[in-house]
Amino acid sequence: MNDYSVRMTDLWVKKLSVSKRCEFRDTVQAGLILMASPSGYKAWFIRYVSGGSHRRFKIGTYSQTSLSDARRFAGEVHRQVERGEDPQVARVAFREPQVTVSDLVSTYIDTHAKPTVRTWRKEQRYLELDLLPVLGDTPAAEVSRSDIHRVLDRIAARGASTQVLRVRSLLHRVWEIGIDRELVETNPVYRLRRPEREKPWELRWSHDEIRAVWRALKSDHTVCGRAYRVLWLTAAREQEILKATREELDGPWLTVPAQRMKGRKGHRRSHRKYLVEEALEAVAPKGQWLFPSPKKDDRPVASMSTAMRRIKEVSGVATFNARALRKVAATALGELGFPEEVIAAVLAHSPRSVTGRHYNLHHYDTEKATALTAWRDHLLGIVHGRTRPKKVLSFQK
Repeated sequence: MNDYSVRMTDLWVKKLSVSKRCEFRDTVQAGLILMASPSGYKAWFIRYVSGGSHRRFKIGTYSQTSLSDARRFAGEVHRQVERGEDPQVARVAFREPQVTVSDLVSTYIDTHAKPTVRTWRKEQRYLELDLLPVLGDTPAAEVSRSDIHRVLDRIAARGASTQVLRVRSLLHRVWEIGIDRELVETNPVYRLRRPEREKPWELRWSHDEIRAVWRALKSDHTVCGRAYRVLWLTAAREQEILKATREELDGPWLTVPAQRMKGRKGHRRSHRKYLVEEALEAVAPKGQWLFPSPKKDDRPVASMSTAMRRIKEVSGVATFNARALRKVAATALGELGFPEEVIAAVLAHSPRSVTGRHYNLHHYDTEKATALTAWRDHLLGIVHGRTRPKKVLSFQK
């Protein structure tokens, strides 16, 4: 390890960057050492002689301990040695503030979740509801596996088995970010026994339920009622449709930008949604937003939770929500004979195979238009009691 002597300043320490691990001795305060690594990690150490032996210990990290505080502590160590006292007492008294679980969560949300996770607010709610009330003031480095089990057991006691899996994965990511930023050294969630895997949500609506939901949506003349009709006819996700603008609409095609797609990293390009006539009739006739807020026209509708409860009550279908609409539409496309890759294209699922991710750049626009037109005809056939259309087994390009 390289060793240098430097007259340190706050600005010099802040800007210090090294290509390999180095130690720098302060020429102002004897015995004070700054250790720096290529990762950006910087830590203070004190070296002194006691009983004829050279000793040293860590004072703290630069992120937690300033240059002036490190010098003050190093000076106190040397004065204690001169008086024949044990410097370890001063070390305990000076011990740097420990990173608590609350601090770790704040770092995760601010530096990782907000910039990269579209649903970061949901993750923040999980942490505020399930983790912080139990371990918020606990030093993050002292959290044990039994503490993590205690958090997960509280969730399981509420009967929220699915949330147990999601919170476990979330806690693993939180501590991994802490390790990456050198706030903690170990991850208590690593290789923690997984609870029972999440079971797929199996949903099938009868024709009576499909008719009841469609009629409830048709009778709901609010912007949310119209938005739900478009979601069902396009098999789209809420965020893909609710924030759609007039500029994104070109005839029957709505171009959803990549940043509004689920898993933004997986969608390196925009996605085109085909809107059948009934869907086009449901969008706002003018204005910037296709589904403007009922309170302020200059912004899109923010939430449809009230409308969802209203549709459930009117239709009598307790399983109604936006995801259920996608499932019903996808199942119908499968029953109509559409191949899985076309259904995946309609649903805007990210390709998982090497071929799909890197080689096949086909947009499936023709197939999507054919599929969604067939789905519209199938849906209205059920609503009006007509015979189900024949299966579609081939496409004309």
